[in-house]
Amino acid sequence: YLLLCTSATQLLPTVRSRCALIRTRQGNRTNAALAEGVDAATAAVIAGITTDDAPAAEYASSAATGEGIWGTRGQALAVLDKLQKAANPTQAAKELPEDRQQMKQAASALMLFFSDAMRCGAGYDKIYNKDYTSMVSYWRGRSPRKAAECADACRQAVSMLDSNVSPKACASWLCISLSEVLG
Repeated sequence: YLLLCTSATQLLPTVRSRCALIRTRQGNRTNAALAEGVDAATAAVIAGITTDDAPAAEYASSAATGEGIWGTRGQALAVLDKLQKAANPTQAAKELPEDRQQMKQAASALMLFFSDAMRCGAGYDKIYNKDYTSMVSYWRGRSPRKAAECADACRQAVSMLDSNVSPKACASWLCISLSEVLG
């Protein structure tokens, strides 16, 4: 079956979780990011990791300062880099945000990263997290199934946060889960 929509963020999470996202019309997101004053390389990354114009503008405005959603993404990917290098998951979890919304952003950023990891593991060269190419390259030749398991753990973390699990407990659970898959 094929489900088409203009904005994946407007679909129910249960529907989105069962779909593979195929992005089109990336130009609008690139233009939204460029309108916020970021450089072309950053705009291309933002266009790749966002699904519609509103988040693209939010990512772009925070990319200029390195704070907000862009900073949370960087924080989450730094933790993942440590986990990929076999860091202690309990210690790594302490570096994730304690704010519920920021923790959801971190888990979502990791979920998008693992989409690239699945593509890379399957031998595809097109990735969206171009500013983290070396981290994505870790997955070249590795099983896309492991990346899918990591993406599922991130999806579960978002669900846990929606179910009122504390961000700190969720961060610990997520880092341990990712560490088990990566190990």
